[in-house]
Amino acid sequence: MSSQRSISSFFAPVGRTTSTSKSSSSSASKPGSSKPVHNPKATGSTSKALPKTTAPSKTKAKAKATSKHDDSENEAEGGEVEEEKEDEDEDDLPTSRSFSKRLRAFSVQSGGRPLGTDSAAPAPKRVRLERRRVDDDEEEEAQMGEPIQEDQEDEPEEPLPHKLSHAPPKRSGKGIITDRFAFSSSQLADGSVHEEEAISPEEALRRKKNHEKFVRKLGRPGAFELRQRENGEEGDEELDDEEEEPERVPEPKKGSKAAAKRGKKLTPLEQQVVDIKEKHMDTVLVVEVGYKYRFFGEDARIAASVLSIVCIPGRMKFTYDPSEAHLDKFASASIPVHRLHVHVKRLITAGYKVGVVRQLETAALKAAGDNRNAPFVRKLTNLYTKGTYIDDIDGVDDHDAVGAGSGGAASTGYLLCITEKLGGGAGADEKVKVGILAVQPSTGDIIYDEFDDGFMRTEIETRLLHIAPCELLILGELSKATDKLVTHLAGSTNNVFGDGVRVERVERPKNMNATSSIHVSGFYADKIKNGEADVPQDLLDIVTQLPDLVTICLSAMITHLTAYGLEHVFDLTKYFKSFSARSHMLLNGNTLSSLEIYRNQTDFSEKGSLFWTLDHTSTRFGRRLLRKWVGRPLLDRPQLEARINAVEEMLSSTSERTQQLKTLLTTVRYDLEKGLIRIYYGKATRPEVFNILNTLLKISKTFRSVETPDQCGYVSPLINGAMASLPEILESVEEYLSKFDHKAAAKDDKYSFFKETDEYDFILDSKMAIKGVELDLQEHLEDAAKAVKKKRLDYVTVSGIDYLVEIENSGIKNVPASWVKISGTKKVSRFHTPEVLRLLRERDQRKETLANNCDRAFKDFMIQIAGQYQEYRDAVQSLATLDCLVSLATVAQLPGYCKPILTDGIGIKVKQGRHPMVEQLLIDTYVPNDIDLGAGQRRTLLVTGPNMGGKSSYVRQIALIAIMAQIGSYVPADSAEIGLLDAVFTRMGAFDNMMTGESTFMVELSETSDILKQATPRSLVILDELGRGTSTHDGVAIAYSVLDYMVSSIKAMTLFVTHYPILAQMEKAYPGEVVNAHMKFEEATDGSEDITFLYQIAEGTAHRSYGLNVAKLANVPQAVLDTAAIKSKELEAEIKARETARWFANILQGNINTEDGLLSEISSLSIS
Repeated sequence: MSSQRSISSFFAPVGRTTSTSKSSSSSASKPGSSKPVHNPKATGSTSKALPKTTAPSKTKAKAKATSKHDDSENEAEGGEVEEEKEDEDEDDLPTSRSFSKRLRAFSVQSGGRPLGTDSAAPAPKRVRLERRRVDDDEEEEAQMGEPIQEDQEDEPEEPLPHKLSHAPPKRSGKGIITDRFAFSSSQLADGSVHEEEAISPEEALRRKKNHEKFVRKLGRPGAFELRQRENGEEGDEELDDEEEEPERVPEPKKGSKAAAKRGKKLTPLEQQVVDIKEKHMDTVLVVEVGYKYRFFGEDARIAASVLSIVCIPGRMKFTYDPSEAHLDKFASASIPVHRLHVHVKRLITAGYKVGVVRQLETAALKAAGDNRNAPFVRKLTNLYTKGTYIDDIDGVDDHDAVGAGSGGAASTGYLLCITEKLGGGAGADEKVKVGILAVQPSTGDIIYDEFDDGFMRTEIETRLLHIAPCELLILGELSKATDKLVTHLAGSTNNVFGDGVRVERVERPKNMNATSSIHVSGFYADKIKNGEADVPQDLLDIVTQLPDLVTICLSAMITHLTAYGLEHVFDLTKYFKSFSARSHMLLNGNTLSSLEIYRNQTDFSEKGSLFWTLDHTSTRFGRRLLRKWVGRPLLDRPQLEARINAVEEMLSSTSERTQQLKTLLTTVRYDLEKGLIRIYYGKATRPEVFNILNTLLKISKTFRSVETPDQCGYVSPLINGAMASLPEILESVEEYLSKFDHKAAAKDDKYSFFKETDEYDFILDSKMAIKGVELDLQEHLEDAAKAVKKKRLDYVTVSGIDYLVEIENSGIKNVPASWVKISGTKKVSRFHTPEVLRLLRERDQRKETLANNCDRAFKDFMIQIAGQYQEYRDAVQSLATLDCLVSLATVAQLPGYCKPILTDGIGIKVKQGRHPMVEQLLIDTYVPNDIDLGAGQRRTLLVTGPNMGGKSSYVRQIALIAIMAQIGSYVPADSAEIGLLDAVFTRMGAFDNMMTGESTFMVELSETSDILKQATPRSLVILDELGRGTSTHDGVAIAYSVLDYMVSSIKAMTLFVTHYPILAQMEKAYPGEVVNAHMKFEEATDGSEDITFLYQIAEGTAHRSYGLNVAKLANVPQAVLDTAAIKSKELEAEIKARETARWFANILQGNINTEDGLLSEISSLSIS
C-alpha cells in the first residue's frame, strides 16, 4: 500500500519534529507517486496546482534505482538536503529544516523538479537514530518510561487527501503533530480550493536565517541532556530547575463531588512536597529540584518576603481550598544551589524553622535502578533553627542575631528549655519552681538550674538576660506571669534580644516526671554500651543527680535535638555547668540593664557598653569566653588574683613568647570551637577539616619546645598552664594531617582526598572498576574502526561531550544505522556507538558509587578525629584564655588605669575614679571623683544635687569599677582597693511595665522588694530616686523607711540618690554610717539663677534641685518657665508660712525647745 503525504506536513513550524519525517524520503522515490500539475503560464514558483494521486505500481527497489543522484546534496539523515554553509564547528540540526528544504523535498517526492535546483531527488539512505528535541507529549512519555516511536523507512504512508484539510491539526497516538497548515485556503463558489501564492526563495532564506539564530540561542538538540549525563546530574526528567512530571489527570467536571473534594490533580513532585509538608506544617521547606532549590505555596510567599526574590503566583495552601480551585500549580520561588546556606541563614535569623528536602539519588543511579520511571526520591534531610544551625562554620554570626536589649547581650546561640510547677502562695501563680536547661550546639556548652521564683519572676529574668538564648523551648503550660515575661523578652524588638527569639511550645505529658529519668538514663546507657560517648563515671553522676525539673528539660531537649541530628551534644557531659553555682558575683537583669554591661541604653547597641570597653580579643572563641567573664565576675579570691596577676605579667612582658602569642592570635581566622563541634557532629566539609587541623597544627607548633609549664618562662601559673597545654595535641594532629592530600582537601576533591597508602579498600575497588570501563572504551575503538572500514579511530571531546567517534562525511555511508549522531560540521560527523553509550552509562554508575564511597570514608575519618574532641577542645579553651588575658592587658595599657587591690574585707575605696565607658566616648576630659565606703563606717552615701549634675553617672561609675576589678581587669582610677562583692543590685530609672500591667510606682516597689530580700552585707546596692513614682509625701515616707531598713538591718553598702532633702536627717540618726554628699555646682552672681555644673562630689546636702534650669536647657517655652517660676515661689512662701505658724504655736504652748525636724525639712522642699 502506498500513500501520499499531505502538503501541509512539509510546512510544519521550524524546530518541530513530525512523526512522518523519516518516511518522507522513501515515499518520494516510490513509483506511482503523484506529480504536481504545473501551470505553463506560471513563472518560477509563484503558484502550483493541486497534485493528483495515482495508485502505486512499481516496486521499492526500482524506485531506489531510478532516484539515485548526487549524494553531495544530501546528508545521511533520510535524504535530507545538506545546508550549504561555511565549515564551522556547529552541531547539525537535521530536525529543524528550513522552509526551502521542505519545499524542495516536497517537489522531489511529487516527482517534479526541486525548486531552485536542476538535480533529481536523491535516493534515501539508511535511517539512523538521532538525538532530537521532542514536544511536550513526547517528554511526558519519556518521563513515564514509554519509548518514543519514530516512523521506519518501510512504514506505509497515509494517503494524500484530495483537498487540503480545514480541520485543526491532528495528533497521532503518541501525541506527535502530523498535520500543520501551510496555506490558508478557502472554498470557491464552484467548490474548488483557492491556494495562496508560495513563499519566494528570498523569504524562505530570511526565515532560514532567523531559524538558525533561534537554534543557536536555544541550544543544540540533545547537547543539554548529554552534558547532564556526563556530569552525573539530573537526567531528562528534570530540565533546568523544574522536574518534568507526567501530564496531570484531567480535572473532574465542574459540579462533581470529586472536584469539590480534591480540586486539581497534583503532579508526583507536588505530591511529594505535600506529603512532607503535612508532617512539618511549622517548617519552611526548601526542596531540591534539578539545579535549584524551590519553595512552594505559602513557603514561597515567606521566602519572597524575607529573601527579596520573585514569587510566581499560584496556590498558597497545601490543602484544598475552593478559592484556589482555578489555579493549576502551587506558587513557587527558587534559589541557586550554591546560595542555599546564605538564604537559610537569613530565614532562620528571621525566626523561621527551615527544612531542606534533598534528592537522595542521582540521574545515573536512578537510570540503573528499578524506579527509573518514578520521580526522584526526596526526603527531609536537615532541619534548621537559630539555635541548631551549625552547617556553616560561621553559623549564625552574633552580629546577625544582634538585638536591641536593655542589658541583654546579642543572641549567643543557646537553645533554652524551660518548665515549671506551681509552688503555692497567695495567688494561683505567685510562687513557682522553675527548671531550665540551655544548650549551645555550636560549642557543646550546657547550663542548667532549678530555682524558686516570686511573683515578679526576677530570677527567670536574670537567667534569660545572662544566657541570652536565641531560641526557647517551652515545655508544658507556664503560669500566666511567667508566660507573659518570657513572651515579652522573646518577642520585643526593643528589649533584650531585638530581632526576636523563636519560641516553640511542646506538650508535657502527665507522666513525664516518672518517664524523664528513665529516658535520660537509657540514653546514656545506650551511648556507653555502644561506645559512642566518653562518659566517665564521675561525669555521669552529674546527669543522674540533676534536679527533677532539670531532668525533665534534659529529656525533652534530647528528643527535640534528635530531630536535628544534634543529640550527640549531650555526650559531652564535661561541659554541664550549673548556673546557680555561686562562684561568681550575681548581676541580675536590672543590673545588666542599668549598668549597660552588654548594651547601652541609648540605641541598644554594643558600643558604649562595658563589654565593648573590655573586648580587644582576636578570636571568636576568645570573644565568647570574655563575654562569660564580664557577665560572671569572680568571687573566689585566689582565682581572681591569679587572673589579675596574669594580666599584669602579660602587660609588662616583652619576651619573645609573648610576641609569638600575640602574632599567633592575630593569624587564627577560624572559629575552632565551632569547627570542632561540626567535626564531632560529622557535618564538616573537607576544606573545613583541613583548615581546622592545619590551624591546630600551627598553634601546637608555635610552642612545641614547651614540655612542662615551668618551661614557659612566666611567673603566672595561669599563663604557664594554658601555654603548656597547646603542644600536647601536636602528635595526633600531625597524624591526621598525614592521611590525606592537602591540595585535594583545599579544593574539596573527594576522589583524591585520601593518600593512596591510607585509602579505603572500597574506594580503591570503585576506582579500579572505573578504570576497567575506560579500558573497555579504548578497546572498543578497534571494533568501531572495523565497522566503518577504517584502520584506526580516536575519540574526541567536543563541548564537554567525550568519547565521540568522528567520521568524515565522505565516508559516512559506512556508518552503521545503530550509531547515534551527536554533532557535526560540514566536513565531519560525530557519533556515539551503542557500546559506547552502554559503557558511558556504566561509567556514570561507577562514578556515583565512588562518590558515595568517598563520602562514607570521609565520615569515618571525622569519627576518628571526634575521638580527640575533648583534647582539642581543651587546647582551644586554653588559647581562648590567653586571648582574654591579652585583651585585658590591652585595656590595662590605657592611660590612667591601675591594678586594683583585692581584700577580704567589706569596702570600696577609689581615688580619682572615672566612668570606663563615658571616658572613652567623651571628647572632653572626664571629671574624676573619689569614693570611700566600708564596713562599720560610711556604709551609706546619700547623694543629692541638681538635675543633670552627674549623680547617676557617679554611682554607676563606682559599681562598674567594682565589677571590672572582680572580672580581673585594671580599673580607671589612680588607686582602687576593693573588698569582694557577692552581688550588685540597682533600682534606677522610672518606667512602667505594660507587659504585666504594672504602673511606674509598682515597678519601683517590686524591684526594691527583691533587693531587700536578696541583699547581704557584702552587696553593693544602688537606689536612684526611689519614691518619685507617687506623691511627694508618700514618696518621702517610702524612701525614708527603705533607707532606714538598709542601714539598720541589711547593712549593705548603699548609694542612695535622691531629691528629697529631708532624707539628709539620716546622717544624724546614723552618725558615721550615713554620709551626705552632693554634686557641686556654681550659681551665677548676676541674679539670673543660672548654674554651672562642676561634676564633683562633695560632702553636704543640696537643698534645691534647680529643675527650672534643666527645663531651660531643654528649650521649654519661656512663658512656661515664667509661670513655673512664679508658682515655685508661691509654694515656697506658703510652706514657710505654715512652718512659721507651727513654730509660734509651739512657743505659745510652752514647747519652746521642741523642734519638729521632719516638718522643718519638708518646708525646705523646693519644686524649682
